[in-house]
Amino acid sequence: MRKKRYIINGIYGFIIGLLIPFFATVVEMLSTGVTLSWQAFWATHFGRAWFLLVDMVPPLIGILLARLTLSQEELLNQHKELVAIKKNLEEQNRLWETIFQSTPIAYALIDKDYTFKRINRAAIDIVGMPTERVLERHCFEILGRNSICPGCAVARAFVSKAVESQVKEEFSGGQRRIVEQVAVPLIENGAVEQVLEIIIDKTQERMLLQQRTEEMLATIDILVGLIELKDQYTGGHSQRVRRWAGLLARYMNLPQELVEQIEMAASLHDIGKIGIAGMILNKPHCLCPEEKDIVRRHPVIGQEALAGLEQFEEIALMIRSHHERWDGQGYPDGLAGKDIPLGARIIGVVDAYDAMISDRAYRKALDQDEAVAELKKGAGQQFDPEIVRCFCELLEKKNNN
Repeated sequence: MRKKRYIINGIYGFIIGLLIPFFATVVEMLSTGVTLSWQAFWATHFGRAWFLLVDMVPPLIGILLARLTLSQEELLNQHKELVAIKKNLEEQNRLWETIFQSTPIAYALIDKDYTFKRINRAAIDIVGMPTERVLERHCFEILGRNSICPGCAVARAFVSKAVESQVKEEFSGGQRRIVEQVAVPLIENGAVEQVLEIIIDKTQERMLLQQRTEEMLATIDILVGLIELKDQYTGGHSQRVRRWAGLLARYMNLPQELVEQIEMAASLHDIGKIGIAGMILNKPHCLCPEEKDIVRRHPVIGQEALAGLEQFEEIALMIRSHHERWDGQGYPDGLAGKDIPLGARIIGVVDAYDAMISDRAYRKALDQDEAVAELKKGAGQQFDPEIVRCFCELLEKKNNN
């Protein structure tokens, strides 16, 4: 397109360059009254010294004008393109802003000074403050603190350059909330310039979980009552095993979720006895081999009773294995060592302890020192030696207090 314009303007300029000297000669003839023959006219016309100069200027001007014209057109086209790009970017920004503000997931953009740079409506609902009171303020100020929160996921993300998360309890807008904080580092040139904080409100979820847990515990209490009605010699045994198991699990610094599972399993560890005849459970003499085999089925019956309840899956495994032995000589599966679920190993120790310090149909209760001696004797054979050690420490600590 540009080459064609150069050629056309060059031709026009050349024609004009030919005509200018021609008209100059005609004007001269008219002004002087001298009439020249065509031969003399053309000789005079082409013989002028300035002819070549005059004849070359217009084509050059034409080419220059073409270039200027093209430059103006290019600038205009570039301007139009830039305007279109700007408009497209503005539309995209409006679209992303709409998405950012409308999403039900709470987002906040935090810089290296822990200052809120952007925040969407879902996050504002959690924070409980107007946007103008949040932006350009430190995130910890919003929570009424003077410094970074302990274990802050955002602070860890700035250092680790990796996604960090934590679940924490906080008070904002006059309300107590349980939130999961996920911090996504935004890395530019190898450095974390900002962190995108995703805030998931788990308050309702935790309330529902607590409600379900309370309902489960109420159901467990009913089941435990049925067990103890069946076995007259184990009144209060399940509650005591649950208490000891919970104390021991906490003393061992186990996670809270696992502690709760162990407590539930301890409450229900003998639930399988519901399927065993009362005359066998309450027999005042030693059981015969066939009766022992029937009693030894109660861990399996207990697991089967809870089968199909997803929330009891881990608990059912603990119940099944609470009579396994560290040396592999237990029942029903002959598991050994750490193949036995940790919760089952804990329940095995405290179950044996409570049984030893309680009266049974076939013997009188032992005192605490005798029971502790039996536990130590069985450590490494019947019981996990580390759990026996921790339980003995716990008993000594309670006695000293």
